[in-house]
Amino acid sequence: MSAITINIVDENRAIHAQVLAADGDRLVGALAADPWTMEELERALPRFIQNRDPADFFSHWKAGTDSELWDAGILWIDLASRVVACQSTYSAVVQRGVSHIPCATSPIPSFVASFSECYVSEIC
Repeated sequence: MSAITINIVDENRAIHAQVLAADGDRLVGALAADPWTMEELERALPRFIQNRDPADFFSHWKAGTDSELWDAGILWIDLASRVVACQSTYSAVVQRGVSHIPCATSPIPSFVASFSECYVSEIC
């Protein structure tokens, strides 16, 4: 499994952790909800991290930032500046994209997210 350093910054604080690179993709998907704070990002996560509690998702994260590349790279999410930067061998963060994750009412992957427009539709 690939791991990545993720830094998340909002106007009031910064947190970081080394987590599975797929969790970075989930966080980028949650940006479709247009969060400005970490609390708003946490509320957007359930759709992308099914079967996990969003509060537990961040429970092991540390305060501050860490600029060290880890295994598959590094991801920066600056909520206040509306910037996402990624250097990764696992993921390619682009202006537009599609994220397929399980629909809450269907076993078939069916969420579609267009990150440039912060639009998510659930097709079940």
